[in-house]
Amino acid sequence: MTRDRPLVLATLGCVGARTAFILGRDGVTEAGIRRVLRGSARLGFGLFLPVFVSSSLVTLWPGALSRGLAARQRALGLSCAVAQLTAGAAILAFRMRHPIHFREATYPLQRIGGLSGFLALGVMSATSFEPAKRALGPRRWKRWHRVGLHVLALNYLVSYGRRSVMNREPFYLPFLGLLLSALGLRAAAAMKRRTRAPGRGALTRRATPRAFFSGDRAGGVEKARARPT
Repeated sequence: MTRDRPLVLATLGCVGARTAFILGRDGVTEAGIRRVLRGSARLGFGLFLPVFVSSSLVTLWPGALSRGLAARQRALGLSCAVAQLTAGAAILAFRMRHPIHFREATYPLQRIGGLSGFLALGVMSATSFEPAKRALGPRRWKRWHRVGLHVLALNYLVSYGRRSVMNREPFYLPFLGLLLSALGLRAAAAMKRRTRAPGRGALTRRATPRAFFSGDRAGGVEKARARPT
C-alpha cells in the first residue's frame, strides 16, 4: 500500500481542492453540485481507462512500460475510487437538495445502473488488499474484480453513448471513442491469448485478467505451464 499512497493522496488532494473551490465560489447550488459531479466523474474515467487496458497491453505489447502500468493497477484503481465516490457524494447532494430537478435530469435505468457501478466500486475497493484477497482466494477474487470492472465499463458506455449519440452532445464523443478503443484492445488481447499455441511442456508468460487494484509487482504477468498438445 505504501507505493500506492502518493497517487491516491494526490488524487484526493486534487479532488478536494477542486470541490472546495467550486463550492466556495458557487455555494451548494445546483450548478455547483453538478460541476463537482461532472469533474470528478471525468477524472474517475481517466483513471479507470489505464486499469481497464493494462493487462491487455501486457499481452499485446509486453515490455517495461506495459508491465509498469499493470503493476500500478491498485494505485490507479483506488484513485479512481476516490474520484468516483466524490461524484457519488455529489449525486446524493443533488438528490437531497434539488429532488425535482434530480428526477428530471435522470431516469430509472440510469439510477439503477449508477447504483450498480458504485456497489461494484465499493466491493473492489474493500477487497483490494491482501487480507481480503487471501480470504476470497485468487480465483474468486479475480472473478469478482473482472465482473466489477465490466460493470463499470458498461456504465461508462451507456452514459457516454447516450450523451454523444442520443443527446448529440459532441463533447462526449472523445470519451466514447476512448472507451470503444479500450474495449477493442481487450478483445484483441483475448483473441491473442486464445490463439496462442505454446510447445509441449514449455513455460510461457501470459497476462492475467487482473482487474482493479492489484499490487502485483510482476505487472500482471505470471508464468503458466503449457498444456500438452
